[in-house]
Formats: sequence, structure tokens, C-alpha cells
Amino acid sequence: MENQFIRHEPCFERILFVLTLDRKKMKERILIGEEQQIRFRLNGSQNAEVLCDMTRPLGTFLINFERDTDRDWNLYGLSPLRQALHSNRWKQPELEQAASEFLWEKYLSNDPLKMYVAFRIWNSYLLAREPRDRNAACDRFMDKMSRLTGVFQNETMSFDRETGKPKQFQAGSLYFKGAPSEDTRLDLWFPDNRRTEECVSAYASLYP
Repeated sequence: MENQFIRHEPCFERILFVLTLDRKKMKERILIGEEQQIRFRLNGSQNAEVLCDMTRPLGTFLINFERDTDRDWNLYGLSPLRQALHSNRWKQPELEQAASEFLWEKYLSNDPLKMYVAFRIWNSYLLAREPRDRNAACDRFMDKMSRLTGVFQNETMSFDRETGKPKQFQAGSLYFKGAPSEDTRLDLWFPDNRRTEECVSAYASLYP
């Protein structure tokens, strides 16, 4: 799967972020890739092509969850690409380079969450370059990607400063009352009859 932050043929399939928890072994497993390939990998096929397959101690996902209070994802990742979609071809390479450097740094962090969002932003930009109506495509691109990065900037994912433990998730917050249903839909997978671990699949938003 192509993951370089340069112009290339975009991936037209949905790229999912899948999290599965093994409470007995106190492990969490994260897979990133096309749905069918992830299902193959979960069923034991090591030949299935995925972007990421990582097993870590249970809770690492929440403990290391990205926090972007300065809105760097928007400023350095999304904004240059939005400008590139509205610029002439002479200005686009410089803007693309600025965004790709930021996204590549995030991707190389080896944090699957950052890898996923960086890949999705760049691939979505490549997809937005395809339609003739570039302005409408840019609006769709910014809307979808802002929903992905928005979870890094508000207090829905918050921790108690004294204990360090996650606060109770407030699904009834004002954000969720006005959020699109796609943002709050929870997809659960049960790969086979031998294992009882459930997999949570995310695409439109990371809130689920």
C-alpha cells in the first residue's frame, strides 16, 4: 500500500482504523488498512496487506492519545493542502511540500493513530484533486478531515489531573447532540467463533 507523501495514484478503497482488546492478556491490537485485508489478517493471514498491525499493552491507545491544543494538524497539515486545491499549479508544489513534511513526521512517529490520520489526510487530498469541480471537492475534503482531527482538540477525551485516570466518556455532550450520525456510529466486528474479542472499526470519526 502506497504511503509516501508525494503525488501518486490515490487509494480509492476505505481505509479503516480497527481496535481490538484482549482483556485476558491485557493487550490491545490496532490494524489499519482496507476492510477485507484487515479481516484476512485477523483470521491469521500474514500475507494480507495492511498499513499497520501493532499489538501493545492494554490502555496505550488512551494514554498516548494525541492532544493538539495548538491546532497544528489544521495549521500545518490541512491548511496548506486547502490552499493548494485553490492555487494554480505553480504554487501547489510548495504548499504540498509543507504539508507532506508535517504529515511524514507524524507518520514516522510509529503511533498508529498519527499514522492513520496522516495517511487519511494525504490520500483524501489526492482524491480531492481528481474531480473537475475543485472547489466543491476541497469543501468535502476539509469537512471530512476536520472531523478526523477535531477529536484531538476538544475535551471529550480528558483525564483527571490529580489521578491521571480517564474521565467518564460523556456521549450526551453538546458535541454529540449536533454531530452527524456517521461520526457517532459504532461498528463492532467479531472475526470468528474461536475468539470472543470484539473489534471496533472507525472511519468517518475517531470518537467511536
